[in-house]
Amino acid sequence: MFGLRKKERRRLRVIIGAMARYGFDSVVSRLHLGVHLPLMERILRRWKILRPEKSPSVRFREMIEELGTTFMKLGQVLSLRRDILPEEFISELERLQDKVAPIPIETVKRQIQKELCKPVEELFAFFEEEPLAAASIAQVHRAGLSDGKEVVVKLQRPGIEEQIRLDLDLLRYMAKLLVKYIPESRLYDPPGQVEELTKTILKELNFETEIRHMERFRENFSDSKNVFIPAVVSGLSSKRVLTMEMSHGKKIIQLDDEDSSFKKKVAGRLLDSYLKQVFKDGFFHADPHPGNIFVLEDGKLCFHDFGMMGYLSPDMRENLADWFLAFLDRDIDGVADVYLRIGIVGEEFNRQAFKKVGKIALAQTQTIISTSNIFI
Repeated sequence: MFGLRKKERRRLRVIIGAMARYGFDSVVSRLHLGVHLPLMERILRRWKILRPEKSPSVRFREMIEELGTTFMKLGQVLSLRRDILPEEFISELERLQDKVAPIPIETVKRQIQKELCKPVEELFAFFEEEPLAAASIAQVHRAGLSDGKEVVVKLQRPGIEEQIRLDLDLLRYMAKLLVKYIPESRLYDPPGQVEELTKTILKELNFETEIRHMERFRENFSDSKNVFIPAVVSGLSSKRVLTMEMSHGKKIIQLDDEDSSFKKKVAGRLLDSYLKQVFKDGFFHADPHPGNIFVLEDGKLCFHDFGMMGYLSPDMRENLADWFLAFLDRDIDGVADVYLRIGIVGEEFNRQAFKKVGKIALAQTQTIISTSNIFI
């Protein structure tokens, strides 16, 4: 059927069914996807449609959560695209929770033994069966080494790579249909967006890449008194298992019981760390959501999850510095010059119109920054 393999057709029917049940059957129709799901009308009548009870943005977010890992990663990417989606959709997608039922402990032990070639009991002095966290790609457990050190063991869910690759193939297929049947979508290059998602998510599936990122990031902050990066236990790590030293602290958003001076200090340290990452190192943590940044008992910042990292060339760093200074000075011409140099706009763009809109945008942004409580 249309060049799709049997398992692709089976999974596509699940996706189409979810779209229909959550009230997006019009999209199914526009993309001509109904041909993949025989007796669509009868199924729609039988299924409970959530259209009347919840807003489209809530239904969209819940549909993505139901469809699993690949779609949640897509939703996280879309949550940054205010040029594509309305604000109500952005707000909902920012709430996406990457939490799923934990892997049974027997499966955990088999996966670790398969990857590290020894039973868990031989590798660790103790291994807590209750996970510290269970997400869609990996699960995290607390453990101990024979020398008394506490560690965290992160292991990939069995079979998750196959599921993700299947979903990515179907997203490529659906992106082509978007371009074909919804011409206005071409402005946003759906196939290109899927390819960027593919690069990002496949990197997250290879813990050996994450290990290299962690070691480079740790080296960059080796002299820092305000940032701590856990060390990797190399002999107990592989492509699908990552063991690192334990760090005790709490998420950066769990500081409600701290006084304002401490929170201001933490905010300053976070800002300083990103200025260093972006403008000095050209290598930055590209997934800084609250679950990936902890504050330790001594007040240091601790970064986690190095699957998504960004790289900046010296030229790009210089352009970003020029943009930042122009922004602070409210120099719209300076901002436009940077956009021209890096290709965000072409020579034919209307500079006067840009200046008019840019002044309003800069004023609004600086108002938001000045009234934000991040430094309070």
